[in-house]
Parts: sequence; C-alpha cells; structure tokens
Amino acid sequence: MASLMHRFSSLTARTQRPIINSLLNFRQVHVLQKKDIRMAGRAKKHGNLAALALGGLAVAGGGVALCETKWGAEYDPDNHGPYFPENYEKIKIIGGNGNKKLAEEVAEALGINLMKSRTAQYADGEVMVQLDENVRGKDIYVVQSCAAPVNVAIMELLLTCSAVARASAKRVTAVIPYFAYKHHRRGAPISTGLKSRFLWSASSDFAKMLEVVGVDRVIAVDLQRPGQGHEACFFSPQIPVETIMTTEMAAKYMAKRMHFPRPVCVVAPNSETIKKARKFELKFRKRVLVPTSLGAFLPKQASSGPVAPTSKAFEFMGDVEGKDVVIVEDLVDTGATCVEMARQLRAAGAADIYVCASHGLFGPGSIERLRESGVKKVVVLNTLPLPEGQDWQGMVEQIPIGKWLAQLIKTEHLRSNDFDDDLEDEDAEDMREL
Repeated sequence: MASLMHRFSSLTARTQRPIINSLLNFRQVHVLQKKDIRMAGRAKKHGNLAALALGGLAVAGGGVALCETKWGAEYDPDNHGPYFPENYEKIKIIGGNGNKKLAEEVAEALGINLMKSRTAQYADGEVMVQLDENVRGKDIYVVQSCAAPVNVAIMELLLTCSAVARASAKRVTAVIPYFAYKHHRRGAPISTGLKSRFLWSASSDFAKMLEVVGVDRVIAVDLQRPGQGHEACFFSPQIPVETIMTTEMAAKYMAKRMHFPRPVCVVAPNSETIKKARKFELKFRKRVLVPTSLGAFLPKQASSGPVAPTSKAFEFMGDVEGKDVVIVEDLVDTGATCVEMARQLRAAGAADIYVCASHGLFGPGSIERLRESGVKKVVVLNTLPLPEGQDWQGMVEQIPIGKWLAQLIKTEHLRSNDFDDDLEDEDAEDMREL
C-alpha cells in the first residue's frame, strides 16, 4: 500500500488527474467527503484497493493537491477551480423569480453556478421563459417558490419545467419550497343541486399541471401530513414527492438563538397542529434549561373541519401564566389568527409571545399587526422572500434552508444515502454550546 502511494505521489499533477477521475467513478467514492479517514476505512472493509489508495492519499496528502471545500467540491491543481466528478457535472440549478436568493443559496452550497436563463413578462402579463444553456441529458432542478403574485410564479414554474423537458433533459425535478394553494388543500364542496357534493381542491389541479408539463420528481418543504390534505396525495404514483420536515430544525434554531429566562409553553393553534407542536416541544425541551409544556386551542364541540381561534366555539387548554409562549403554525398570511391567539394568551397571563411558522407569506399590514398585538418575534423559514414595503426589521427572523435543499439534491443526484455529517452532528454541537 505504501509503495502504491509513493508511486502515485511521484506522478505529475497532470498525470494524476485522469487516474483520480477513474477512481472517483467507483460507487464507494462519488466525491471526497470531509471524513477522509472514515472513507478509507470503508474502502478497506469492502476490499476496494483503488478507493483505499485514494482515501490514503487524501489523508496523507501524498502529493495530490486535493482539499475539501463545500458539498464535495475538490481543488483542481491545474486550474485552481472547483472540480467535480463526471456525473456530478450534470446537475444544473435553475432559479425562478419566486425566490432567487434561495436558489442562489442552494447553488452556492453545491459549489456550482445557477444556470443561465431569462424570465420576463409581456405587456399583457404573459410569461416568457428562455433557456440560455444546453440541458440535453442533464439532471435539472428548478427552484421556484410560489411567492406573490402566486399565479405568475406558478406559470413561470410550469413553463420553465416544460421548456426543460422539451429540450431533452434527462430528468426534471421541481423544487418548490412553498407549495401554493395551501389554503385550499382540504377541498371545498361543490353543490350538485341534489343531496350530494363533489369535493374539489386547487392543490390537486396544481399537482396535475406539474405532471402534464413533464416534471419527474417534486421536492418541497413541510407539506402537510396525511389526514391534513397532504399535497403529495394529489400526485400520481409515478411522481415521487419528497418533503423536508423542518419542525425539529426550527426548535433547535430557536433554542440556540433566543433567550428564554422563564418556563415555556408551546401552543398549537388547532387540533390539526398538535402533533407538530408536540414534536417541536420534545426537541425544544432538550436544548433549554427551563421547564416546557404543551397547550392548544381546541373546539368545544365536535367539528368536521378546523375551527379558527376567532370563533367563540373554542377554548384554550393549557397553563401560560408567567410563561413564555411559542405558537407553532404552518404559515403566517394576514396574521389575524396569531393576533387573536396573542390577545387571549396575554389575557391568560402569558409573558413573551413568539410565533414559529414554516412559511411567511406576510400579507399587507400583517407584520405591523403582529407587532401591535404584542408578539415579540416571528421565526419562519426562508422559503419565501420577505415582503417589500413592510418594516420587518427586528420582528421577523428567517431560518436558512438552502444547505438542506442542496444536500437533498446532491443525495438524490448521486443515488446515495449518505447525508452530510455536518448536518447530523449539529445536535452534538448544540448540546456542547449549551
């Protein structure tokens, strides 16, 4: 083994590069990971001498100028630029106007540039999409959040996916951090004039549109669970739908970044979010030094659907007197629900009130409305851009999810189950800091 490493290190950098390219094509070593010693150990266990040689060179630095940067990008000794294995070069990221900043964050985490494309609107409002790079045989990921104006964002997503599919892309994946028409996910009854009704949901129509334009796979963030109008149920079995569940991520973020001097009560706005609030509370209690509890707004009588907190037919179950409160929501739009909950929680003796939601739509006047209600801070994911024209400074804080989406894209592209160690080791790091 030492002889092999010595002979390899004696070669020039230009001679070493094609050998490294061949070694990287082995299934065990798609890209060099940060844990090079662990990689070499796995290669030795499987009897892969070539992979072991590469792992040993990475550890010993045997004349090969390879160093880890981000998400598997290595250093090329000839051109001093990002270097990727052949199959990894086939990834292309297209950023939609719905959240261009998040798309750039994903591309940066992957160590690549956004694909060149143009999107514009004609005078009558029609959307035009132009691809400025060749996508034939490539693995394309279209990152587009359905931000306001939502219908324009959806049309841009559909036309982009259609253009990519028609241009002979190998696979088209729609990365939709915020899946639109969540307000309609439970379905609305359509009367037939008889004693029967059809159930219809705009979310199902959106899913069918994505299938028709040639989308092969969907990646989203915090889709609802089965029984709550799960958007994934609207897709056919031929379209895999993968969602990142961020409840525990948000709990870790708030416990690490914010100070809670008093006991904390985690509140669910309705019966459908109790499981989500419970998961948040279980993860949160492990990272704070104060007692935690769970509360919820529940209907007084049985109901076939969710009951808004503004209704007189609900009551709060829990104890918030002298405690800080974290309201766990799916999304914040007008803020009316959170404002009403904050009013009643204040009346019950709550101290500081926080809102933690997956998506921040923040309609006109919503942030000011939340500030006046006594909510101290609203924490949301950066699935949607913060609205212009509203004073959100000091009131809204966003959790970045670009690296999580990038890792999921990388894992899916390489057909690997290796999730980055840095993401998994954050639990231990958080505990050490506490």
